[in-house]
Amino acid sequence: MKSIQTEVNGNGANHDNQESKQPSSSTITQSREGKRNTTASSMTKATKLWLVIFTSIRLFLVLNIGIPNGLSFYLNNTAWKSALVDPLYTLRHLREGQSLLNLYTVTSSGGGTFDTAYTGRLFHLPPMILALFQPILFLESTYVQNVCFGLLLMMVDLAIAFCLYDIGCKVLVYVKLDDVFLWERDLEKKMHFTIHPKRAWLFGGTEFMSSSSSSSEKEKQEGKNTEGQLEEMNEINTISSNKVSNKTPDRPAHENQHKPKEDDIPDPIMSIHDLPQMCALVYYCNPIPILASCGNESFSFQNICYLFLLFALRESMFWKEDIFSVEECQNDKENNDSNNNGEIQKEQQQQSVVNCDGDDSKQIRGHASTAAFYLALASYMEIFPCVYIIPIALLLRSGVKNEQGKKQAMIACIAFFILWSICLQFLSASLVGSKNWPVVMMKTYGYSHGFVDSSPNLGLLWYFFIQTFGRFRLYYIIVFAGLPYIFISPICARLHRYPFEMSTAFAFLWVLHKPVPTIYDVFITFTLVLLSPRSVIRMGNACLVAVVSLIVPIVLFIMDYWMWLETGVGNANYMFFQCLAFNGFYATILLEFVVASLQRDKTLRLTEKETK
Repeated sequence: MKSIQTEVNGNGANHDNQESKQPSSSTITQSREGKRNTTASSMTKATKLWLVIFTSIRLFLVLNIGIPNGLSFYLNNTAWKSALVDPLYTLRHLREGQSLLNLYTVTSSGGGTFDTAYTGRLFHLPPMILALFQPILFLESTYVQNVCFGLLLMMVDLAIAFCLYDIGCKVLVYVKLDDVFLWERDLEKKMHFTIHPKRAWLFGGTEFMSSSSSSSEKEKQEGKNTEGQLEEMNEINTISSNKVSNKTPDRPAHENQHKPKEDDIPDPIMSIHDLPQMCALVYYCNPIPILASCGNESFSFQNICYLFLLFALRESMFWKEDIFSVEECQNDKENNDSNNNGEIQKEQQQQSVVNCDGDDSKQIRGHASTAAFYLALASYMEIFPCVYIIPIALLLRSGVKNEQGKKQAMIACIAFFILWSICLQFLSASLVGSKNWPVVMMKTYGYSHGFVDSSPNLGLLWYFFIQTFGRFRLYYIIVFAGLPYIFISPICARLHRYPFEMSTAFAFLWVLHKPVPTIYDVFITFTLVLLSPRSVIRMGNACLVAVVSLIVPIVLFIMDYWMWLETGVGNANYMFFQCLAFNGFYATILLEFVVASLQRDKTLRLTEKETK
């Protein structure tokens, strides 16, 4: 394998030797397979060590070993948990549903067995969730239930961390020939320095740094060439006794007036290829996900919905699994440029079409079905994730070469999503009975989207509906329930080239209009933003101020919650002002991210127009 790699590197390095032996396509393929095992496809030892350390910390919290009673009391405080978790997705709420099942006599009307759990207005989760968690709820000891539930959530968080890493590698590390990623990467090299992002130095993997250095080298080389040509011309002119001006042609003064020097550019904080591991560590080792899944009766399983959603996004990028990395693509491009016939390049493109572009309809249908199944599970828990069918279909479409295959991939994804959603609702109807199914759906999805719960949270709608007159309530329920879906079509129209950035904008949008937003929801959207570094480097100073200031209303909200509902000193107005500030800062971050993504697309289009 080493001899093969040296042969490929040697052929790419000997640029002047045109008669050297050309490498075969099988040789390049074998060298790529050897490189995939040693590049960014595996985590470093330090990353694995941190994951093991924080897994041990989570085990101590779940098993409740060595934790003082005072600390356990503060960790399970209602004021802290009101901002951290959604009370609908907690172990306590599952126990309420199971208690209703045990209390009332199971009726066989309509063939259902779970309809008694929805007696009254206590339980509001879909019936399949209660059915899946029943093996844990049947355990007699409360401590054993807590331990089993905590271990399950710990494995879910670990799976989310690995899924974030895998998605990050597919988005940032692995590329494909003639892909949007390579299109953007090539345009970054040609982009004029006046439209470069101000913070391009943050990540070392972007091409803005290399373009500035390469342009300066080109200018120096051009200066040397012009000097040599002038010397030759002077010699000829002295022989022929002709006078020729020795003055070097001047460049336009405005071209290099504000061009930054290499010494003035700061060093990058990290490489763009280190972001997948960073996102995995930031999520798994952060105290917010740890405390959300380690709290006795306040165990929150809201991370399961995000796990299904990330699995769907990961499955839609199946065509990036066996594709070479950015560095290998650049090396192969230099090798192909050194060859005159270009046969290897054509053969590589044909192989990429067959293996990666998904001409096999069965392979596309299989991945589309799996991605649609995960998305249907996430939409079963909450309705809003159904809008992610748009970026997932676009990602599946990107893995197909011909136009007919692209249409088939998108149609197959939508069809499978509808099919799986119908199957899940059919299973729910079999659990509660066909006659009781409409009532159960109103008590589950209608409860959250009808803003029935008026308990204080980080959102604004709980305070609004407290102050609303009863005769206007239905009108405002329809308005605020449909408000997040109004922004879907504009975002899709402007970010259709960037499906992952589109899905991140959807996550921001849902947290902003969610009936019960939590700190966990905010935190996981920030981890998704880190996987879009080319948009992050274009975000302005207002975003940085909003991120730093976001902690202030959260802390004051927890304090005001404790003052109002536990000590009785404060009132609801104190909490509303903190919720208003929190949503204002969060909306600023969303606006900055969307504007940065639009600026990114605009600069690329301008560069493409100038290069034509």
